[in-house]
Amino acid sequence: MAGNARKPGRPRRSDMDQPTAERILQTAAWAFLRDGYDHVNLADVASQCGVTKATIYYHFANKAGVFAASMKQMMEQALRSTQAILQKPVPLRSRLHDIALARATVQSQMDFEAVVRSAMADLTPAQRAQMHEAEHELERVLAEAIREGITTGEVRELDPTLAARSFTLLVRALHQVEGLRPGTLESRVEAIVSILWDGIRI
Repeated sequence: MAGNARKPGRPRRSDMDQPTAERILQTAAWAFLRDGYDHVNLADVASQCGVTKATIYYHFANKAGVFAASMKQMMEQALRSTQAILQKPVPLRSRLHDIALARATVQSQMDFEAVVRSAMADLTPAQRAQMHEAEHELERVLAEAIREGITTGEVRELDPTLAARSFTLLVRALHQVEGLRPGTLESRVEAIVSILWDGIRI
């Protein structure tokens, strides 16, 4: 009927709600991480989500906007996962191990750093700052947990922020040298956590 006709190029009303935007971001994130920024086509992302390309452009200005928002969403999910693990009533070392394993499991499926580097030229300063802030928030909650470990006597006196940054870099290095290290992902994570823990424990 004429009253229900949509203007050409406009997304369906059912495609314009927040769950649709989240679905687009989740689908796009894995496409970017699997295929690389340059090889992702938003038409393919739309098809995988079951929406029109116009729907994507209704929510996001361009491909760079989809990328920045999808990476931010992924880092926010990592933050929530990290906070949940840090709230467990177990020793700090066990919590650090679980965080490292969770991150390494995701990183084993892609090269996050390479994907982000390939997209940087297309991102606005604000988008870059947004991604950096999300990353810093992850390190902040780790630093707070390490600071509490100093208070409880699990960790020696040190700079919690530096220790948190070192932890993040060690976990990233696990992915970079994965092909050079024998054993399961669990054993490689344990080796990485041991390197950090031997440096910060009492």
